[in-house]
Amino acid sequence: MVAALSAAASLASDPLQFAVVAVDGVGAGALLLGAYLRFRGRRLAGSIALAAGFGTVVVAAGLAVVYPAGLVTRLALVLGTVGPGALAVGLVPLRRSWAGRLVALATALLVGAVAVQGFLAATGRVSLLVALVGAVVAWDAADHAVRLGADVGRGAATAGVSTTHLVGSLAVGLVAVVAAVGLYGVGPSSVPLVSVVALFAAAFALLAALAVGLLPGGDTARLKR
Repeated sequence: MVAALSAAASLASDPLQFAVVAVDGVGAGALLLGAYLRFRGRRLAGSIALAAGFGTVVVAAGLAVVYPAGLVTRLALVLGTVGPGALAVGLVPLRRSWAGRLVALATALLVGAVAVQGFLAATGRVSLLVALVGAVVAWDAADHAVRLGADVGRGAATAGVSTTHLVGSLAVGLVAVVAAVGLYGVGPSSVPLVSVVALFAAAFALLAALAVGLLPGGDTARLKR
């Protein structure tokens, strides 16, 4: 969730946009708190937190929709706001069968926000790349958590494994940002950054399709054969 919200915050360009992302973060946090409370047997408190969190996420999305700016800026803000909310709902989860698809949907929304924001000339390339890496790290960590929970159960101690996986993802993301910025600096200046973002978006759209089973891959393909 921190990676997803960081991606959305990286795309914010003024205090009002940061405020919308902050409201979204409060809602996502309440959703996760509600899920934790229900898991610990405090069903009433957990249900109240879930309802409050979902309502707050909806409010944040509404604020993004009415944000006073151009269509491109507003669309990027809406996608960047709904993305973390969808991720939080997927991690709760309201229904376990929805978890993987909601995680992939959240990733698609965040990558879409990066791609749309890339059309704005005032957006810095580092911010776009950081946001893109944040979206991918959020997807990787969330997908790993969902799969791990399905394999060993939600009550198992998985903090060590998850932390190691997250550190590896962050390291790869940092290297990718440094390499991309370096290549962009030595490449032809006539190539717009949006083309680079679109290329990344296409690659991660493929990853998202694999994650939700829209395309055969890996063990799934072998099992089908």
